[in-house]
Amino acid sequence: MYNAKHRVATPATKVRRTFMTAVVGGATLIGGMAAGAPQAQAAGGGVWDRVAACESGGNWKTSTGNGYHGGLQFSKGSWRAAGGSRYASMPHHATKSQQIAAAKNLLRMQGPGAWPVCSRKAGLTRANGMSGGGSVAASRSTKRVAKKHTSNHVGLSRAEVRKLQRKVGARVDGVVGPETVRKTERYLGLRITHKRHLSGAALRGANRLV
Repeated sequence: MYNAKHRVATPATKVRRTFMTAVVGGATLIGGMAAGAPQAQAAGGGVWDRVAACESGGNWKTSTGNGYHGGLQFSKGSWRAAGGSRYASMPHHATKSQQIAAAKNLLRMQGPGAWPVCSRKAGLTRANGMSGGGSVAASRSTKRVAKKHTSNHVGLSRAEVRKLQRKVGARVDGVVGPETVRKTERYLGLRITHKRHLSGAALRGANRLV
């Protein structure tokens, strides 16, 4: 029903206005609560949410052209080495749980040093990383992938990483970081990528060295 803009309020219109004010106010309150929900969830999320927040601002679909992709910023080589190609050709095309499942495999292979800065900020360890986030089905899938690619992508223990670091002249700390990646690539005669994870070729070469 049309009402003139300056129509004098009758008791009926006052009731309608009071009702509409309550509805709008309630919607605003609910909307505000919904808007705040992701932040509250992110604040109380698991360790992989914290790593993603540090690496990509929590954007699991990001691909900015810097050579790293997805919420946990995989390189193409580390994505393949961790069995991620089972899910999608590129990390940002996979779901969050699939990216976490591949990240668990990379964590098993390289330790928290695969994310040298953000693992420290997020408090990532082998223990909490393997138990947090991702679906059970995804985790089992990555175990099958890891077994399938054993001949090409064998995970390195901390002792093996230290042996590799001594071999290539990197700082010996048992953690695969940018320096270890760079010096391994140089030792093997590969192109220096300045990446944080060993590529598939570098990882295969590293396994031959240790």
